[in-house]
Amino acid sequence: MREILVNSEKEIARINCLLDKKIPSYRQAYSDRTAWLMACLSELAYIRFDSMFSDKEFKKYFSDKVSKLVDEGRMKSVVEFIDSVGYDSEREVKHLEEELAVLRLGCVYKFDNKGTQAILVWSDKFIALAFRGTEFDRIRDRKTVFNAKLAGCHETEGRVHSGFQEAFGRVIEEIREKLKEEGFRELPLFITGHSLGGALATIAAKRLSSHEGGVAACYTFGSPRVGDKKWISEIKTPIYRLVNAADFAPMLPPGPLPVTAIGFLAAGILPWVGKPLKSYLLSHFGDYFHAGDMRYLTNCPREQYENVKLLYSISNPYRLKGLFYEKALPWKKIPRDHAINVYRRKLEVIACNRNKTTQISTDCCPSEENSHAKLEIKSS
Repeated sequence: MREILVNSEKEIARINCLLDKKIPSYRQAYSDRTAWLMACLSELAYIRFDSMFSDKEFKKYFSDKVSKLVDEGRMKSVVEFIDSVGYDSEREVKHLEEELAVLRLGCVYKFDNKGTQAILVWSDKFIALAFRGTEFDRIRDRKTVFNAKLAGCHETEGRVHSGFQEAFGRVIEEIREKLKEEGFRELPLFITGHSLGGALATIAAKRLSSHEGGVAACYTFGSPRVGDKKWISEIKTPIYRLVNAADFAPMLPPGPLPVTAIGFLAAGILPWVGKPLKSYLLSHFGDYFHAGDMRYLTNCPREQYENVKLLYSISNPYRLKGLFYEKALPWKKIPRDHAINVYRRKLEVIACNRNKTTQISTDCCPSEENSHAKLEIKSS
């Protein structure tokens, strides 16, 4: 009878090597409730706890903009501009702490270095690291997103988005030191983020994998592509990639197929320009792949999320259909579907609906007596 598991000494050695290691229990399966909670944290990471002028480039942009408006005599516009970008960081910190208290979480630390921000939060059962996403009124964020050339990873094999890698590098050592502290190092770590924050969370999922308490999982929302297939293939942490309806960000940077098509089209129309362009595009941008398992949030009319569904696999035509689901123009729907608060609200509905028959069913539509029920992280 043919052996199923072992057919050589080499296979025996491999099996023994694998069995000698403790089977990891910290890599957690997808959970509706955890996805919702991570969306909450990704949204709270946008609270501007950082100093308004900690970024010199933003300070110059602010000063130049105000000076220009004053010179033009547009004082009303000056007031409107200051109101749109100005904030009190101390008040924002208090707001962050109050919001986290609603989730029964405490803020351990706030990271802020040259345009990269994240929060580390704590409970007695886990810690969570949430990265802030793209803020297009911040010049450095725009530079990070558009610096999309693939470059060699600083610590592992494969290539990764240059801008994302640079942004993560500004805070990695500070994060590692904080995770080593007593009371945190033995707790499982969840990592999350929206948009640019999702890209940074993906990098963190790979480069923080040595955390003593283990990386439980990484949840991203509207995250762009981050690296090539070699870089992606070596990630051990479970990554759950949430994509909402017509959200455009997960389609960027373009994958190998559209980049190849653009390159060949350019080469065919203008050979003397197209051939070098094709070679450049394919070598620098032509190998982007997504990391993790996708979960797709279906289309819903605006502000009507009661019938949202969570799908595990969909086709590209199905996603494109989301652009025209409503009678709104596509370019109005696309930014809305990228908003983190839409992700959070849809995931809250899903978490409640899919847990109606479980022990926590009453928590989903809390009455006065059960509104303070304890929140726990576990698989759905």
